Amino acid sequence: MVMVPEHVELVIEELILEGFPSEQRGGIRLAVERELGRLLLEHGLPQTLRQEADIGRLEVGMTGLDAGSGVDVIGARLARALYGGMGG
Repeated sequence: MVMVPEHVELVIEELILEGFPSEQRGGIRLAVERELGRLLLEHGLPQTLRQEADIGRLEVGMTGLDAGSGVDVIGARLARALYGGMGG
């Protein structure tokens, strides 16, 4: 059973999306939020975040994606990479 806290506040101060048109960035951001929410509900918080934590900076490089991949695909892959980078 996955323990999910009653309240989680995840703040992403800056999401840099190099190589993607500006008109896609809002959709990518929304897709990242949706997928991160799903991952947190389904798998819970990574062990590294079980207490108050400040990661500071998390860089995630991804290959095999381009603007033609669609905002939902890009956002979901980015969210999974971020979740993994947080220890999930």
